[in-house]
Amino acid sequence: MNLLEDEFGKLVDIGVWPERKYFAPDDWLDNFTGEEIPYAKRLLKSFIYFSDDMVTQMFKSNFMAISKSIIPNSKKSNYVDTDLEWSNFLDNCYIVKVTGEDPSDADSGYIFTRMARDILNIPENRLKTVSEAFEIILSGIKAHFVFVDDLVGSGNQFVDFWQGYFNTAHCFESLAEDTLCTFHYIPIICTENGKVRIEEECKKVELIASHFVGKEYSALNNDSYIWKGFKAGGPEFVRNASIRAGIPQTNGGVKDNGNGTKEVSWEGFHKLGLVIGFKHGTPDATLPIFYFNKNGWKPLINRDSI
Repeated sequence: MNLLEDEFGKLVDIGVWPERKYFAPDDWLDNFTGEEIPYAKRLLKSFIYFSDDMVTQMFKSNFMAISKSIIPNSKKSNYVDTDLEWSNFLDNCYIVKVTGEDPSDADSGYIFTRMARDILNIPENRLKTVSEAFEIILSGIKAHFVFVDDLVGSGNQFVDFWQGYFNTAHCFESLAEDTLCTFHYIPIICTENGKVRIEEECKKVELIASHFVGKEYSALNNDSYIWKGFKAGGPEFVRNASIRAGIPQTNGGVKDNGNGTKEVSWEGFHKLGLVIGFKHGTPDATLPIFYFNKNGWKPLINRDSI
């Protein structure tokens, strides 16, 4: 069930798909029955891949967008004042990666702290851990904290990060109540559910993302752009093929095996059913049907090494 070479090549050239050594569409299509192939091809062509160059540009744009809230409207017409205000922000800006309760070297936030250093020229000494950020806030100076990550799914991780699961008497939420510091969160992708959750529970945080995605981006929604204008049964195809492959049915849950691997429910984390991947890896919210590699199932992508 080969895709035409020129079709594949065009999608690689424009960055919609990665190079063939990282991406195996023909092998992946071999997983499906004849009746499933039309659905599989539709799902395949809906897969959104973000190359390193694309992520870098979105990250830079998100960071620069912070200026809209940092620079008062009264100063925006004056280049000297505007330049001074932005320079003051940069001189007192600290980058903090968003982590889970048990930080891992595999956390995507590390990628963006390095990007802040290498692309934005933020000095190494201003890439801070959570405890170091707390110390700066408690010192009483007016600092600006920028939290970095690739994707917001349910919003749970950031809310927990903000409200505090750390082994300390402090958390960002409580410290933010009595400080001149500002807080900005600039993920690349954010779901609408995550946006609502963060805006409701993290009032002191300015959320900026390159793309806010709703149910129209979920392969589990009949009305999504993925199945729009296509015959009915798309979500059922995803479910049936996933179960046949042996992908876990855990109601949108994720099990960490403790050895660097995870088992993600067939719907993706929190049943988000996304069809996206980054060069640096594939989020838990993306359908496992794309990267599952057990029981003879051939993956479309290698989840951790694109």
